[in-house]
Amino acid sequence: MPDLKKIEEAAAQHIAGALYTRATPQQQQSAAAMAERDILSQTGPQVDKDDPLFIDAVTEQAIFLLLNVDKFYSPLDDVVSESVEGAGSVTYDRQNSHRIMSSRAAQLCCSLVSKSLELSRG
Repeated sequence: MPDLKKIEEAAAQHIAGALYTRATPQQQQSAAAMAERDILSQTGPQVDKDDPLFIDAVTEQAIFLLLNVDKFYSPLDDVVSESVEGAGSVTYDRQNSHRIMSSRAAQLCCSLVSKSLELSRG
């Protein structure tokens, strides 16, 4: 389970951190748990979970998940737009509909992995 206190502290310094802090405690916990699993899937379980880069990556991914939750779980995968006469219309962003990882979180994962690689010369 991720350290929610550390994630909350990192979110307070994030440009979109208010999205995380406005979420319900259950949403925060779920987003942080999913984000940690996403980051571990990119870095492997050996990563130092106390590393500030790890906390930043989890926070970034948690915010990304909260921001995109409606896109991930839309039952209308094949619908590009829909409208209701008199009520308006909605157009869905099909370009990013299957992106499940924040670009910034992915970059932080690369930094984490490169820190843990051992150089062997023979």
